[in-house]
Amino acid sequence: MPVPWMLALLVGVVLLNWLVPHYEASGVQVAPLAPALALAVCASALFGWHSMPFILIGGAITAFGWPVGKPGAQGVIDALTLVAQAGFGGLLLSHGGREDDLALDSRPALRRLLAAALACGVIGGAMCVVGDLIGADDPTRRPLMVALARGTADAGSIVLLLPILMAFVAPAHLRERWLPRRRSVAMPLLAVTALLLVALASVDERDRHQAQLRFERDAELVFSRTQSLLDASMQALLALQGAFQAASPTLTPEQFNRIAQPWLKRAPGLVGMGWVDAPIGGPTEAAPIAPATFADAAPPASV
Repeated sequence: MPVPWMLALLVGVVLLNWLVPHYEASGVQVAPLAPALALAVCASALFGWHSMPFILIGGAITAFGWPVGKPGAQGVIDALTLVAQAGFGGLLLSHGGREDDLALDSRPALRRLLAAALACGVIGGAMCVVGDLIGADDPTRRPLMVALARGTADAGSIVLLLPILMAFVAPAHLRERWLPRRRSVAMPLLAVTALLLVALASVDERDRHQAQLRFERDAELVFSRTQSLLDASMQALLALQGAFQAASPTLTPEQFNRIAQPWLKRAPGLVGMGWVDAPIGGPTEAAPIAPATFADAAPPASV
């Protein structure tokens, strides 16, 4: 494998992994299209196992991130997944052993392309679920949806992006066959890829906007509910204040309990006011309030 191709492969894998947008699918960040995967499979098909160390190094650099830090479990699994996908995908693409296997202009070659896409999708979906279960603090409850989203993204990346790469980096003995297809195959696929990226970005923005609206609506409902509960507590407090003011100085603790307990049961938040002590016990078997509690419960001059 020539040195310029080694450096280009290494830098390309790292930059494409860092720059490609990731969107949330069932709580897991997934790239809708993976150009780094297409580049790795293309290099594996062209150069065989000689490209595997550079793909692994590129995946490892991506896992460490920038600025360099300790790689997480998900980053390590992503790097190993990329190597496995590149190995199986490249093996399936060049399985025939003929020089024109990568021309992709015959039915057997197209079947191998679809088989490589399917293999990459299955590996990517399975490893994404494994990485989520191992490394996530709160694993998703919908692993099948995550596997389907990741598998579809990886398989679609091979079908869409690999012919574009082959049209421009095909080996010398296939360049004459790929050259006329740059305009008829590569450019339409590139346009479809751009449209997909724009559409996915729009869908993600819409989902974020809807999530923000749901959050604001739920917050408004919680605020209204809290206001109503506080209002009920204040009404109970005012009722107790009226009972104190209308009573004679000889109001006994038993009389106080008879008046106060129904309000305390209806408005538990009243206990948090600080000047009425709740009796210890269940909602149906309340202990009587001691005379000291009644004496301490004298209401303020005004509320």
